This record gives sequence, structure tokens and C-alpha cells, in this order.
Amino acid sequence: MHPLALRIAPYAVLAVLAGVTGWTVNGWRLGANINALKAEHATLLAKSTQEARNRELELQRSADAQRRHKDAQIKNVNARLTAALDGLRDRPSRESSPAGTCSGATGAELSKEDAGFLVSEAARADQTVEMLNYCIAQYSTARDLSRK
Repeated sequence: MHPLALRIAPYAVLAVLAGVTGWTVNGWRLGANINALKAEHATLLAKSTQEARNRELELQRSADAQRRHKDAQIKNVNARLTAALDGLRDRPSRESSPAGTCSGATGAELSKEDAGFLVSEAARADQTVEMLNYCIAQYSTARDLSRK
């Protein structure tokens, strides 16, 4: 072998070892950075998941309270409907009242069937209003929670 090659060979081996060592150390640092990023991502993911669960629980509690309120209101409407229909028992029926006898606009002259129909429609309208109020409250709560 050439004497110059014998003199350069140890330096070449040292250069290769230094390169391999540097490559390995750099890989360790990169691995440590990746692991740190993974840990940070996992922490942020856990935090955001917990916040979402808390919002969901708050929304569910609010929805349950609003549903109970709506159900109570509708129960109240139904109770008033039942009382109003019971109060119509003593009214004359349509067959017994002569046609065209309604002289006022108070509704006191209406037949049992007509008054019952109108009371039922009013109760249905009240129930619809309660359902609308429930939907509006649900939407408002969800909107407010999404803005947090």
C-alpha cells in the first residue's frame, strides 16, 4: 500500500467515526424533540377534550333544566285546558241553540262544540309557544357555550 494512504487512513477512520457519532447524537436530539412535541400535543389534546366534556355537561344540564321547565309549562297548559273543557259542560250544544243567536263578541254565546274547539286550539297554540321558547333557550345556551 502507498505510504500516503497509510498516513491518511487513521484520519479517515476518525472522520468517519466523528460523522457517525455526530449523526447518532443528532438523531437522539431529534428524537427528544419529537418526544417533547408528542407530550405537549397529548397534554393539549387532553385539556381540550376535558374542556369539551365540561361544555357538553353544562349544555346537558341546561337542556335538562329547560326541558323540565317546558314540561311543567305544557302540563300547566293541559291542566288549564282540562279545566276549561270541564267548564263547558253546562253550555248548550250546537243543535239546541238557534242559528244566528250569537249577538256579542265575548264568546259567551258560543255552543259547547265551538267553544271546546276554540279552547283546544288556544291550548295547542300555548303548547307551540312553549316548544318555541324551549328551542330558543336551547339555541341561545348552545351559542353562548360555543363562544366561551
